[in-house]
Amino acid sequence: MGLKKINWFLVFQTSIFAVLIVLSVIFYRERLLADSGYYLMRVINSRMPWIEHGRFILFFSQVLPWIGVTLQLPLKAVLLLYSLNHVLFHLLIFYLVVFRFKNQMAGVLLILLQLAGTVTGFLVPMFELYYAAAMLVLFAVILYAASSGFFNNLLLLTLAFFIMSSHPMGIVLLLMVLGFHAIDFRERSPWLYLQIVVLLAVLLLFKYLTASEYEAGKSAAILQGLKDGKYNFGFFTQLAGLLLKHYYTLILISILVIALFIFRKYYLKLTFYLASIIVVMLLSALNTGVFELSRYVEQVWFPVVFVVSFPLMIGLTEQMKRYVALSLFLLFLLMTFQRLWMITDMGLKYTHRTAQIMRLAEHASACEGQWFVIDDYNIANELIPGANWSYPIETMLLSSLDGPSKTVSLCTLEDYLYEDNYKKLNSSDYLFRRFEVEPLGNINSHYFSMAPGTYFPMNDNSIPEADTALTAKTVSLRLAKSDKTYKRKGIIHLPVEISTTMLIPSNREYGYYLSVIWERKDNELSSALVIPIEVDISNSYIQELMLRTPETPGFYTLKVQLESAGEDRAITSAQTGISVK
Repeated sequence: MGLKKINWFLVFQTSIFAVLIVLSVIFYRERLLADSGYYLMRVINSRMPWIEHGRFILFFSQVLPWIGVTLQLPLKAVLLLYSLNHVLFHLLIFYLVVFRFKNQMAGVLLILLQLAGTVTGFLVPMFELYYAAAMLVLFAVILYAASSGFFNNLLLLTLAFFIMSSHPMGIVLLLMVLGFHAIDFRERSPWLYLQIVVLLAVLLLFKYLTASEYEAGKSAAILQGLKDGKYNFGFFTQLAGLLLKHYYTLILISILVIALFIFRKYYLKLTFYLASIIVVMLLSALNTGVFELSRYVEQVWFPVVFVVSFPLMIGLTEQMKRYVALSLFLLFLLMTFQRLWMITDMGLKYTHRTAQIMRLAEHASACEGQWFVIDDYNIANELIPGANWSYPIETMLLSSLDGPSKTVSLCTLEDYLYEDNYKKLNSSDYLFRRFEVEPLGNINSHYFSMAPGTYFPMNDNSIPEADTALTAKTVSLRLAKSDKTYKRKGIIHLPVEISTTMLIPSNREYGYYLSVIWERKDNELSSALVIPIEVDISNSYIQELMLRTPETPGFYTLKVQLESAGEDRAITSAQTGISVK
């Protein structure tokens, strides 16, 4: 094939998916956060796809790991398959809409769905609407292809079923697609519209009769927010700040779409488009009161990505002038590179969280028992993403990568105390996650070898006052030397090895901590930073410190001291030279 015959735009699109596949492999351990880890653990333990809240589309998110578990592949392979599943599903839809139905702009929409509204969301890929939105792209392409027949009609109804049962917002997005279609082709598909309405009525009745406690609670919270006047002017002011700061890509796309509607004099479609955006944004706003970007906030606002970008795939960009098309391609190119960089940067931040979990699990495996409680205070670090309700699940999965015999479960103190979980635990039960205590018999013994036992604290509050025999002769610190030059106000990762011949307690009431001081040659000292020791230490432990470098360039002596929380004294110290430019 000659170079002139190569569709370079198609090559670019497929290259993006290739990058996403590579990132899925690199960050497969990081993609176990929250719902992702929860559903994977359910698949492993039940040996079947796990469906909740009547959201049957969840099946497609679990196909590859389910096959891996059925074949009893190693746990690492199962985790890799799970991470890849979330990209390969979208790649399959991409193949169908671009190669089967020849709609390249539908491929653009699929890429926007994975990039335009997600950063942390890449690390929590288990979300029903991510799958429903991809299916909705396929639904729209088939609908607009104007191919009639029993098979196409059945396929559209099947896709509509999965989309509408996935999430309440899936219904809204499907109705928006049908609305756009009806503006142009309302006389073509009245029978299909009627069938979908009937299907929707059946699903809504089913939802009403089988509503889960989770879904009922969400609805009640929204209604209570309305009663309490939560959604006032101040609420929407903060919301506007969030959107302007983090969703400027979508704002640019919406401006482009509005301009194209006006240029082509599609005023009815423009009105419907603006109304759709307002409805979806209002529904999303009712679902949150948080204005800091997080994986949950990204999921709440994800439907806006679809509603803003959808018109791009239904002929709005056809027959554009060459310079306009080139400008749009360059904008798409820049957006893609920026979002991939943001996702990669976020993934790298979470690798340090994974490293912390792995070293805590390794330390726990050398202790008696398999069940442990870690104090949130001791592992908190503003530069490392914190623990969440899936922490016990994540620790079981990550610790078992080296084999079932290495399995340990760590829950946070918040998990342990939540609604008196500690009173519900006995020799036959374990803390599955913060909200659920489950029988040990539910665990898949092929992947996790867990014996009945009690939960041991890794920061024991019962330890008496610190032994005054702790001196520089009984405990030592060692820092790795670094020849690297760091940027000012950058981040440095510094492993510190703590060795001791006596017990070093780490509890927050009366324990030991690390004090970090930056010292320059002119004897100027920055304020000391206090970092808790992660665990009680009786032999040795390597803890990674994540620190911000000083604002002023220069050569610094970085001094780390082990200090006593109960006495005003430093036990021992270590130091290394750090160059900041």
